[in-house]
Amino acid sequence: MRRTVLLIAGAVSALAVTAAGTAGVQALITGAQIKDGTIESRDIKNGTIARADIRAATLASLRGTRGHAGAQGPAGAVGPQGAAGPQGAAGPLGPQGPQGATGPQGAKGDPGAGVHVTGSVATAADLPATANEGDAYIVTSTGHLHVWDGAAFVDTGLVQGPVGPQGATGPAGPTGPQGPIGPTGPSVSVTVHTAPFSLVANDSDLFTVQCGPGQKAVSGGFTYLSNALVLASDTVPTADGNGWELFLVNFDDTIDVSGTVQVVCLG
Repeated sequence: MRRTVLLIAGAVSALAVTAAGTAGVQALITGAQIKDGTIESRDIKNGTIARADIRAATLASLRGTRGHAGAQGPAGAVGPQGAAGPQGAAGPLGPQGPQGATGPQGAKGDPGAGVHVTGSVATAADLPATANEGDAYIVTSTGHLHVWDGAAFVDTGLVQGPVGPQGATGPAGPTGPQGPIGPTGPSVSVTVHTAPFSLVANDSDLFTVQCGPGQKAVSGGFTYLSNALVLASDTVPTADGNGWELFLVNFDDTIDVSGTVQVVCLG
């Protein structure tokens, strides 16, 4: 409190000078000369004591306790969106994704150039070196049809011509000697079953005709009435042996064909 006392004493000295008029101050009043409790706040001019004039311990004793934290205020309004920054550099290429689902089937393409049976040769080695697209030759040694696709001959497989007309009945031969009577064999019936087929111009398809229950197919064929050229590129019994399959090709460019496929059955 010494610094404070000195300031207070200075204030008292100033009062003494004012009261004495022209009399000069003979000596500085010290704190030891002031009785405790005799100087009041009204005796000190406002603003003459600074914070630096008060000891830290005295200031600490004058500080009150910290109050409770106040409640959190409401959130402020959302500020305006900032301007978009510049586009960053492209990232590295990611791994390949899984394969997508199969797309829908495309529209049917335009008809091909067609097949024109130009002639026949003995073997495939006898085919010409070049031809027009669609030209075809039958190789007689194999019965296969070879078609020129614009770059080479393609073997399309076995072909079979239409069934020819029935020949005239030949003259009866002389009666031969009667042979011995053989044992009675099992009863076997032979029947022919048919099914219709139709082909538009420049078309091909697989047709099947079935035998009756318990019968076995032994051969097959087809008939039609038309000027078009229709060949069977494949003619075989079905896998279970109860029918006959024929893959027919209409080589005519303009004529549609209808007819029947047949199977010969035993049983």
